[in-house]
Amino acid sequence: MNGRFLPTLSIAILVAGVANPRIAAPDPLPIAPPAPSAGVPVSPPGAPALAEAYPAAIQTLLDRGGRLAGRGVVGDLPFWTIETPAGQQTYVTSPRGLVIRGQVYDSGGLLKLDTTAAVPVILDPARQRREGLEPLLGGMDPVPPPSAGLTDGSPPAAAALDDSLAAVETMVRGATGPEAVWADLGQATAIEEGARDAPLVYVFIDPYCPYCHQQWRLLRQAITDGRLRVRWVPVVVLEASKRQLPRVLGLLPPNDAEGLARWMTRYVGESRTDAQAKLALVRNQALFGRLQANQVPALLYRAADGQVILRAGLSPLAPATTAR
Repeated sequence: MNGRFLPTLSIAILVAGVANPRIAAPDPLPIAPPAPSAGVPVSPPGAPALAEAYPAAIQTLLDRGGRLAGRGVVGDLPFWTIETPAGQQTYVTSPRGLVIRGQVYDSGGLLKLDTTAAVPVILDPARQRREGLEPLLGGMDPVPPPSAGLTDGSPPAAAALDDSLAAVETMVRGATGPEAVWADLGQATAIEEGARDAPLVYVFIDPYCPYCHQQWRLLRQAITDGRLRVRWVPVVVLEASKRQLPRVLGLLPPNDAEGLARWMTRYVGESRTDAQAKLALVRNQALFGRLQANQVPALLYRAADGQVILRAGLSPLAPATTAR
């Protein structure tokens, strides 16, 4: 079985632009009604209580036997903890009725909620460090004071970061599917190998995915012979990569084929925590999320007839099937 895609970071990107996030810890239900106060109409004793309207997806889960065990808000997104026969499950809902499972970060890149965690709401930085939970954009270099402005006309670090995040948010909201993603692959941070005039294929890989390592080995001969040009695009899919995020970020400097080879053969590589590398990973995650490949490795190329082809999973790609 190939490595399955868990859309946690892509989900996190979608909500990363939320300003001033607020967290409400899940409340046990049922919730007691408020005490009567002056000027507030209350139902007379014995009157039937009005049924609360839940999002359609949450109501469906309740209708199927689930029990609402808790609820809260992260940013402007409500989340719901449902008790099911398989245990408690937490879901985030969007204003238009979409259901989200995964990690939610605030605008500063701090993890605020992980719907798949044993305790969904994560507020304690000490616990984050203990469990190896890396901030999405944490560990950035300090922003210089205004008096230490740049002399080359470059924007301040904070403004540049805001511009980069805005560009990522625009990318995230782009159209899905192979054709749409192919048009935006110039924004990916990739490691390129092979002859420049050879047929081109993009391969999304998780550095800790054993099938991605097999894919790398599978294409060696075609790359060495000049019959294929490959751009390897690192993304985070597996839990091992989430726990070792600095090691993943160490692969993101582009065109470092030797560094990729050291990783693929011996799991030897550098570590990085700088904002530039993290933004590069966020862009790669955004593209992979829109690709909707559902697993890695994921190969994307334009066929000889002009059609953009997606192959999800380990694939013995024949160079003749791709276009230059």
